Amino acid sequence: AYCTRCKSCKNCSKVSVSFYDLDLTVQGLSRLEECLDDFFKTEELSGENKYQCEKCADKVEASRGIELQELPRFLNLQLLRFVFDIKSGNRKKVHNFITFPKTLDLAKHWPDKG
Repeated sequence: AYCTRCKSCKNCSKVSVSFYDLDLTVQGLSRLEECLDDFFKTEELSGENKYQCEKCADKVEASRGIELQELPRFLNLQLLRFVFDIKSGNRKKVHNFITFPKTLDLAKHWPDKG
């Protein structure tokens, strides 16, 4: 689910979405856990990008991120190995090596289970 959490009242406005594929950035990273941390990182909403909180009835600072509610039987991890190079105007392949753990623990990205 996409969760936008008000920093004033702590209310979380959720939009439920089923995830079957996670598109993971790999540029500058070396471990799958780092790729997942990057995917699940929160975005801070402040300044001109404040969030209109329904409970506070005002524009407030908030954080927005993705929280797992359940996992599908099969989860596809897409490694985004191509990036757009602004200087050349072309796509470039990312060649760094990504290590994978033998067991993948997603508990810290799953608030109700972690």
